[in-house]
Amino acid sequence: MIDLHVHVLPGLDDGPQTLEESVGMCRLAAADGVKAMVATPHQQHEEWENTNVAEIMRLCHEVEAAASGVVRILPGGEVRASMGIPADLERGEPGGLIPLAGSRYVLVEPSPFPFAPSLEELVYELGVAGWRTILAHPERYGYLAEETERLRVLVKRGALLQVTAASVLGANGRRAEAAARYLLQHRLAHFLASDGHDCHGRAPLLANAARFVASHWGEDLAQTLILGNPQAVIENRELPLEAS
Repeated sequence: MIDLHVHVLPGLDDGPQTLEESVGMCRLAAADGVKAMVATPHQQHEEWENTNVAEIMRLCHEVEAAASGVVRILPGGEVRASMGIPADLERGEPGGLIPLAGSRYVLVEPSPFPFAPSLEELVYELGVAGWRTILAHPERYGYLAEETERLRVLVKRGALLQVTAASVLGANGRRAEAAARYLLQHRLAHFLASDGHDCHGRAPLLANAARFVASHWGEDLAQTLILGNPQAVIENRELPLEAS
């Protein structure tokens, strides 16, 4: 499995605070069957800016080495939605934003507030600039979870949707569970990721959720969400299967 969304770098945000915690997360993920993870610290968040690209790259290497390479750790970021993202990405390292594994895919965290910058417009602008938008855990935002037609429109406009494993299993509340399962049922989900933050309450685990998906919607879909599509992202390819 490949985990495209995990907070595994120490001391950058609300993820692990020590190298030892990061190593513990790597070992948990590896034991669960994860072979690679994209480290996605919050970027341009009101609490954590994290635009020092060199530091993020250094920590990716440090954590992977400290964990004896049990999982491959690739650089990325979870970028808070704003209309400045396309310009910052085009500036490269001076802009401070990191696409997933050096690809043309960028993980965008929607604002928790419905009156935030238009996601539809942002997806369009990123697409014009040659970037693919992956929306992080849309099932966890009420204004998106309760507007499933809006999510369908976003997908038609080019957005890809990442559902969190814990949501599928009901650990993020009933609303998130229902929305996550709706996206899976209607083939509107493109990735299953852990959004792991620690070794306990928000561990970087995927296997149980993947088995749940396989048992309800088929092994092919489960493999697409945890391997096929994530592999395409880190290799900067078109997805082998996109939602309709």
